[in-house]
Amino acid sequence: MTTTKRRQLPIMPTLSVGKIPSQYTSVTNKFLPEAELDHMIHNLMNYGPQIISIPIPPQRHAFLIDIQKHKIMVSDWGGAKNQFRGMKRIRGKINKNYDDNWKQYSDLLVKLQQIYNLPVEFYEVDLDIYENAYESCMLHDGGGCSKYIYEWKEKHYPNYS
Repeated sequence: MTTTKRRQLPIMPTLSVGKIPSQYTSVTNKFLPEAELDHMIHNLMNYGPQIISIPIPPQRHAFLIDIQKHKIMVSDWGGAKNQFRGMKRIRGKINKNYDDNWKQYSDLLVKLQQIYNLPVEFYEVDLDIYENAYESCMLHDGGGCSKYIYEWKEKHYPNYS
């Protein structure tokens, strides 16, 4: 009888920080404290892919960040348009799509660019996975971004469990 060792895949880290938005006591307290965001960036995040979950009121938002040697890659079911959603101004001009709830998302990407001195690039949205995740989101009143990113990881990062 022959036995084969099943190769163990590395586990992709998942960083979930902050409370769910309904647990915050006030509108001004709906985001992570700045110190907690900085702690996540400096102490919990590393080179390589990781799934991030942060408060984006009224829910949470899950996406993937892969810090690589020459760039920071992001996968998000909202695509590259999410990068600037939380910025009041883009290159000195008023952002017409500004949404205060996305401020920490945008801040996180800006801080990563500064710390690693690398550009941020977004993967194209996988439309097949997006459609499936969107349908699930509509049926269950949320959770589409998580469904998207975990299915996306399985398809596009198959060397991780």
